Amino acid sequence: MKVVDFRVCTVGTGTGVPRVKRRAPATLVKINKYLLLFDTGPGTLRALEEAGRSFRDIDYIFYTHFHPDHLSDLVPFLFVAHSPDYGRKKLIEIWGARGLARIYHKYVEIFGHWVELSPSELKIKEIDSREIGTFEFPFGKVMTYPMYHTSRSIGYRIEIDGEPFFAITGDTEHGENVVQLAKDVKLLVAECSFPDPREPRGHLTPSRVGQIAKEANCQHLVLTHMYPECDRVNLFEQVRAVFDGRITIGRDLMWIVL
Repeated sequence: MKVVDFRVCTVGTGTGVPRVKRRAPATLVKINKYLLLFDTGPGTLRALEEAGRSFRDIDYIFYTHFHPDHLSDLVPFLFVAHSPDYGRKKLIEIWGARGLARIYHKYVEIFGHWVELSPSELKIKEIDSREIGTFEFPFGKVMTYPMYHTSRSIGYRIEIDGEPFFAITGDTEHGENVVQLAKDVKLLVAECSFPDPREPRGHLTPSRVGQIAKEANCQHLVLTHMYPECDRVNLFEQVRAVFDGRITIGRDLMWIVL
């Protein structure tokens, strides 16, 4: 498959801390006619509209893990998708670690049929978060890697015709799986929760992110999932001290074309 159009939008580059400058986590990937959404933090549906896209257009949703700042807009998505007047007209596939189907059924138990979609409208695909996985899609191959945050944390890597295009870490610490996830990719979207010299458990700092990018030999590193402290320091310089490739400090609704 020849890639005609591969672009990424950092829909939300913040965390669960409410802020004007940075929304909760969400990343949109466009591969030719397919739209992939990674995580749906609170406010994602509205932010998609600001990015010039709609919840109706999404073909796949992939969850890196199930913390509220990454998952919360799933309920509004299901609710509006169910609407006879404003809902969706095509199938949505939602991927995540084991337990995703249980979360969906709990939502239906709480909110009733208002968030329940038919099998022709929704397919839930569960991934074993303990193992490296490979899945074939119409747009290419998606590989999944266990990340170092929760027992159900997953990083995603996209390859097309054997060429590594994109990886997203979700929340994680440094580790061999993260390096393999990002190996030789054109674009790595990586969390960078706190500035150096902090060593937060389950998260990355600029020096750690830079080390991953260096070891993985990725071409372009984009930072996301930044807590307020990150905006009070020069993250670029902290990453540059380790990684000499292309670095971008993510901003909400920023588009990157590969």
